[in-house]
Parts: sequence; C-alpha cells; structure tokens
Amino acid sequence: MTAKKTYTQCEHERINSREYPGTRQLCYECDEPTGLCEDDGLLDEDGNWLCEECFALSKNLSLEN
Repeated sequence: MTAKKTYTQCEHERINSREYPGTRQLCYECDEPTGLCEDDGLLDEDGNWLCEECFALSKNLSLEN
C-alpha cells in the first residue's frame, strides 16, 4: 500500500496555479487573489471582481460621494 502524499498550503497553491491558471480570481484593483469563488465573489459597480479589502474601500468611497 502506498502512502498518500500530503501537501502544504504553499505546495497546493503552486500546483493549482500551474495546473488551473484560469480558475484564480484576481482583484481588479490590487491584482491580488480574491480568495473567493464566482458564487461568493464581490463585484464593483462595473462588474469587476474585488478582494474584500478593495470592496470595503470602494463602498466607503462611494458613501462619501
């Protein structure tokens, strides 16, 4: 019986970025991974994907205007 190899989170991220590059959702504002999927993604007023931090900033800015 062969033992199943376990990967660290960094190894998983490296494998996923190599094997599934189209599935990584990047923030339109900061170009960092959003950490979200399409089902729970955050969008700006123009329909661009945002990370939680940029989404919060965009809401604060729009409330001040």
